[in-house]
Amino acid sequence: MTGAEGGLSGSYALCRRVHAMADRPTYLATRLFLPPSARPHAHALYAFFTVSDTVADDGDPVLRERAFARWSAASLAELRSGRSAHPLRAALVHSAGVHGLEIGLFERFLAATRDDNTGAAEFATFADLRRFTAGVGGVPAVLGMRLLMRADAERDRLVSQLGEVFQFVDVLRDLAVDLPAGRVYLPLEDLERFGVTRAELTGGGSGAALDDLVRFQVDRVRELQREAAVVVDDLPARARPFVTAGIAVHEAYFDEVDRLGAGALRHGVRLPKVDLLRRVGPAVLRGRVVGSGGGVQLERARGRQPRRWVAGVGAQRAQQQGDQSA
Repeated sequence: MTGAEGGLSGSYALCRRVHAMADRPTYLATRLFLPPSARPHAHALYAFFTVSDTVADDGDPVLRERAFARWSAASLAELRSGRSAHPLRAALVHSAGVHGLEIGLFERFLAATRDDNTGAAEFATFADLRRFTAGVGGVPAVLGMRLLMRADAERDRLVSQLGEVFQFVDVLRDLAVDLPAGRVYLPLEDLERFGVTRAELTGGGSGAALDDLVRFQVDRVRELQREAAVVVDDLPARARPFVTAGIAVHEAYFDEVDRLGAGALRHGVRLPKVDLLRRVGPAVLRGRVVGSGGGVQLERARGRQPRRWVAGVGAQRAQQQGDQSA
C-alpha cells in the first residue's frame, strides 16, 4: 500500500517521535493505556493532526493558506488511493486502511482546521462554537476510538463529545494566550449575558462579572463531560484506562479554572505534574493490568526529534519547497 516496508516502518517511527515531542502527556497516555497493537496507529493519527494544525497556523497568512490547501489535497488523495510515499503520511494512510477509517472524518477535521486558521476566531453562540470543537476535537476522538472498536452511532456521538471536552479544556487553558491575539473562543452571547465587553475580556481585567463568565464556561463543559462519560461503560476493558485518565485530567483543569475565575484570563492555567499524577493514578494502575499483561514499559522515543515536522512544516517553508512538502 505504501511502498517498501522499511519506508513504512520509518514513517511510523517518525510519527511516534512527532507525537512524543508535540504532546508528551498524550504520548505517555498512549504508551501506558493503549494495547501495543493500537499504539503505532494512534501515533500516526496524532502526528497527522498536529502537523496539519502546524501547517495551517505557521507563517504568513497567505502562504500558509496555500500550503494547507496543498497539504489537505495531497492527504485526502492519498487516503482515497490507499497509497502514500510521504515520510509522515505513509503511516497515516496505512493505519486508515488497516482500520477502515472513513475519509469523510478526515475531510471534516481538515475543513475545521482550515476554518479556524483562515477565518476570525469568533463565535456568536455556543452552538457555533460546538460545530468548531466537533471538527477539531470530536473527529480526532472518534478516529482514535476506531482503532479499538467498530462504528456505532450513539457511542460515536458520546466519544465525539468527550473529544470536544478535550478541546474546551485546551481553550480554557490557553485563554491568556488566545485573547490578546484576538482569538475569542467564548460565545459572544455569553459576554452579553454576563454584561462583559470584549475589551474587558481581552484586557485581562478582574471582577465578579468576569469570574461568573469564566466559571459558567466550566460548568457547561463539566455537564458535557458528565453526559458523555457514560460511554466508558460501553468501551472494551483495554480502552477504559485511556478514557478515564483523560476525564480525570479534565476534572483537574476544571477545578483549577474554577479556583482562578477571571485570573485564568490573565495568567493561563497550568497544573503541577504531581497534581495530574494524583488524578490519573487509579487509571495508571488499571492500565498496567489491562495494557500489556506484564506491565507497560515507558521507553523513550528513539531517534532524532523531528523538529522540522512539528515546527518547520509551516506555510513559508512549504511555499518555498512547493509540492515537495505536500
